Amino acid sequence: MNFIKNITFIFVISFLFAGLTSGVNMGLSKRIQLNEQTRISKQLLEVLNIPFLPDSSPQAIQEIESKRVRTIQLGKRDIYAGISDKGDIERFAFPITGKGLWGSVQGLVALDSNLSSIDGIIFTSHVETPGLGARIDEKWFRDQFKGLDLSRKASPEKYVRIEPGSKDALNRIDSITGATITSTSVEKMLNKEIETILSDRDRIRGIDWQSLPKK
Repeated sequence: MNFIKNITFIFVISFLFAGLTSGVNMGLSKRIQLNEQTRISKQLLEVLNIPFLPDSSPQAIQEIESKRVRTIQLGKRDIYAGISDKGDIERFAFPITGKGLWGSVQGLVALDSNLSSIDGIIFTSHVETPGLGARIDEKWFRDQFKGLDLSRKASPEKYVRIEPGSKDALNRIDSITGATITSTSVEKMLNKEIETILSDRDRIRGIDWQSLPKK
């Protein structure tokens, strides 16, 4: 009899703890998902040069994004337009992706409203080596891309080249010492995306961005 009571007690306790754990996980999962979406939204606003407070609540970030960003899917790719308070297009942002040393490297590149120069770049996800390839997140590296003129090329095959000691040359970016594979990956995926963007330039310009629903 005692054996049956013990088994029943263990079963009830296990059931209660399983239910509690499941409830906590569901609550945390929603919170984690919200935090991740907020992180991505902040990166999009940053690359589009749309101001926000770093400690803004998720709701505040959503409000800014809804007011200042329009999104459309062109082919298999999302395109984001940054809208001024007056409703004018200020710049565009495009996802970029490639393969780094240890895995996928993903980011966003922003172009000016004429799609003629780079306005910014940010890396949203990667697993590159801290202190080496992970330095693509550093401001000094990302700032080198700002203002690069896409009406010219660093070479006949590339709009941008990333190599040691090249930051003062035509559309050439100084690479990260000791992170050749990561630097090459960024160069490759950026040039590929720029080529695609410029081939769709007329279609992108022809979109009535102001009439699109808010994000």
